[in-house]
Amino acid sequence: MASTFSKLCAQLSQHLVPALLSAGFTGPSRFHRGEIRYEFRRKVTDGTHVFSVLFDKYRRPVFSVQLFVEPLAGIDGLVSRGGTLIVGNLAPFYRSWPFRWPVFRAERPKWQRLFLGRESTESRAVQRCIDLLPEVETWWGKQVSSRHIIAGRVVYRGVSDGAKPPVAPEGDG
Repeated sequence: MASTFSKLCAQLSQHLVPALLSAGFTGPSRFHRGEIRYEFRRKVTDGTHVFSVLFDKYRRPVFSVQLFVEPLAGIDGLVSRGGTLIVGNLAPFYRSWPFRWPVFRAERPKWQRLFLGRESTESRAVQRCIDLLPEVETWWGKQVSSRHIIAGRVVYRGVSDGAKPPVAPEGDG
């Protein structure tokens, strides 16, 4: 019998990948246990839309989605010259502070499994992500928090051109 994580990978490969490809993204054709991060990219006039699906290192049957617009110079250019990258985190439902931002779950939480059984929900988790794609499309233009997307900023200070790495003092040695 296949693990819940394997079933989740199969559902993502069968349903999410075609939905992203039809929206103009390019990326891997299937999900598997070997990778933690899968990036789907779509070129636009002001950079590249990046839709990332992330797993945790323990391969629990959950995934999260991160969104950002990579500038034309790329992330390396942003790091070297400095600037701000706005990153959106997509969630299956709204949950306000101080609670943790939810992930897409392919398995019921432990307390529900105890009382309601072990019913798998891989297809529901993937379908919920696909159902939120119209909200994601709106986010690309505004890049502000919405009902299911929380936006944050990553600030890069840049590297000055004349800066040299610090040198350790010489010993008497």
